[in-house]
Amino acid sequence: MSFRCPGLGRGGISAKMYPCPACGTPVEMFSDEHSVHCPKCKTKIEKDPMAGCKAWCNACPQPSDAGDEKDTQKEE
Repeated sequence: MSFRCPGLGRGGISAKMYPCPACGTPVEMFSDEHSVHCPKCKTKIEKDPMAGCKAWCNACPQPSDAGDEKDTQKEE
């Protein structure tokens, strides 16, 4: 069974500028991208997955390993 993000079908793709954390160069990232590389210094720039729908959407892939720090939310 294949899951598709329900948010992708709502109109078009939008773009947003993100500053490179290493050199400050503005980098364009489209709404359907999760990461891009800075054209100046090649640093990988990623969107914060918890800032979007990944935290609550059932269509989003869940972490396969409970020890995966990137996809696991720490309880406070």
